[in-house]
Amino acid sequence: MRKPHERKASRLTLRDLVLTRLSRATLFMCCSNLISAGFQRDALKTLPQLGIMMTFAEVEFIQAELSLKGYTTEKTTKQHYELGVAASITQWGATIPTDFLQRPGVSFDEAASMEVQFEQIMLQKYYAYFFVDYQSWFEKRRTGYPILPRGTGIPAENNFPYRIPYPTYLQSLNSENLTAAVRAMGGDNSDVKVWWDQ
Repeated sequence: MRKPHERKASRLTLRDLVLTRLSRATLFMCCSNLISAGFQRDALKTLPQLGIMMTFAEVEFIQAELSLKGYTTEKTTKQHYELGVAASITQWGATIPTDFLQRPGVSFDEAASMEVQFEQIMLQKYYAYFFVDYQSWFEKRRTGYPILPRGTGIPAENNFPYRIPYPTYLQSLNSENLTAAVRAMGGDNSDVKVWWDQ
């Protein structure tokens, strides 16, 4: 008899990995490594990495951003960026190919404008934030990057959400204060900016 935490072995599907928002190259590496290792479909739900508050990849991307903006850090912007990309991949048990950091779309362009370099850092940071609560959304709101594709099914009037509306249970648990807060904000929908973003 199996213990409750043991699951019947099943292979991780490509669809499961696509949902992780990894770059195509990272997706390919993770897919081939995980499948060859017999990774189970539900293993992503029980990984110890899910309890980590700040990964090494995040720290390196923060330092890359600081270095880019002129702050003194231990390494160059490119070095922090490359360490962040590598850590983003290896934290999932994948092996980074030797030429990966030189590939188009991954290679850090030191000759590019500061804005292009910043966008590149934020794109890789966005990938690294998978399984880190809402952090990728916060960073997208803070910086405007990465530029996310807009699907054809999204109406033109829909904006990227500025805030999360209050949960419906507050209507019954705290309706008086909820009504006052919504009135003060100007509404309770994802298009209403929070006070610090106005």
